[in-house]
Amino acid sequence: MSTPPNRSEDEVSISDWFWTLLILSIPILNIIMAIYWALSSGTKPSKKNFFLASFLWVFVLFGLALVAAVFQYAVKG
Repeated sequence: MSTPPNRSEDEVSISDWFWTLLILSIPILNIIMAIYWALSSGTKPSKKNFFLASFLWVFVLFGLALVAAVFQYAVKG
């Protein structure tokens, strides 16, 4: 498959994103594939960075929820 002149080989196409979003809409498979895309060396850099950033947000929000739960427990005693 040839690449249009203004596109990079590492760029994720619209059809790739279409299939990615379709797969992410399927429960359980979405988690498995997100982990695979985040950790796979064969994944295009932009897609890999998207999933790494998504997991970073998950960990940040989980940490904030944990801090809020500890704070709430400490206040209510």
